[in-house]
Amino acid sequence: MAQDFDFEQRIDYDMQPGYEDVSETEGPQQADDEDDNNFMERRSEWVEENGRLILPDIKLPLKPLREPKKLSLREQKHGLQVIIKH
Repeated sequence: MAQDFDFEQRIDYDMQPGYEDVSETEGPQQADDEDDNNFMERRSEWVEENGRLILPDIKLPLKPLREPKKLSLREQKHGLQVIIKH
């Protein structure tokens, strides 16, 4: 018996989470013989490990949760099965 769960997004955000901008003098520096792509990958990893994560702001007011449907075992096609082990 598969239920169709419909979850709507209750919280709207102003932005996606991201890391605070880091000055070029902070963190790893590019070596003279280092490829630009390798350096940017290494720098991105450093920012993720050491940078300050900025969480998004929430747009208020929040939407309340929808009231779930009432569940009645008597109205279900399938009854409740109880297994008792001794």
